[in-house]
Amino acid sequence: MAIYVTGDIHGGGLAPRDRCLQSSVGPVSDADTLVICGDVACLWTTRPADLPTLSPHDVGVLAGLTSLPWRVLFVDGNHDAHPTLEAIPRKRLFGGEVGIVREEDARHRGVYHLRRGEVYDIPDGEGASVRVFAMGGANSVDRQRRTEGVDWWPSEVPSALQIMHGEGRLRNLGWEVDYVITHEASRMARRRARSEGLLPTPPHEDRLMAWFDSVEERLSFRRWYMGHYHRDLDLDERHTILYHRLVRIGEPAISNGNSRD
Repeated sequence: MAIYVTGDIHGGGLAPRDRCLQSSVGPVSDADTLVICGDVACLWTTRPADLPTLSPHDVGVLAGLTSLPWRVLFVDGNHDAHPTLEAIPRKRLFGGEVGIVREEDARHRGVYHLRRGEVYDIPDGEGASVRVFAMGGANSVDRQRRTEGVDWWPSEVPSALQIMHGEGRLRNLGWEVDYVITHEASRMARRRARSEGLLPTPPHEDRLMAWFDSVEERLSFRRWYMGHYHRDLDLDERHTILYHRLVRIGEPAISNGNSRD
């Protein structure tokens, strides 16, 4: 049993993009867990009023997510239908609250939304667990070309209440976790990447990125994984952006030490 991490899939499923073949992790087992760093879009065209019935599009996306024999956990990105994710049933799992996209049963592994500001203790298959802080959301730089309520929602950015919830969870844990899973990066990480020519100049710096700065200053963690930027690169020894690559949790995106795309 192992825990893997990957980046945005934008409703494309996993098997069609050959994520396992693009990585060096080897074959997965039916006891493995995959964590996706946002922009999953597994409930993209299903509206809250239609639940529990899913749209044909979302049924197909979910089939792709469950085509491989692992449990799928994900934070939301900016390109996710946030009102629908808020409307799905919830339960406690791994010590935190999750949204149930597909409940685990004898036939299928589960698909669960890791809710904003929660901390989870995910079994690592070796008799222990890893502690993960999750915070989805980000600003859409293309929102001017999108339609509110169809493919863009103001709630893509975490609210002050959600940030306060995350702050409280981390404070109660003494500001110590193993890993951080987000969609967006902190301002500090973003500026570091820009100064080294790894990412273009950011179009904005918002309250979420500013709060991530304050988290970085206080939090003890091994590695911070994020999506959003459609690249696979290591900003430094503790910050990794993922897109196509699939890595075992704790490992960098680029095993040969080359931090560029």
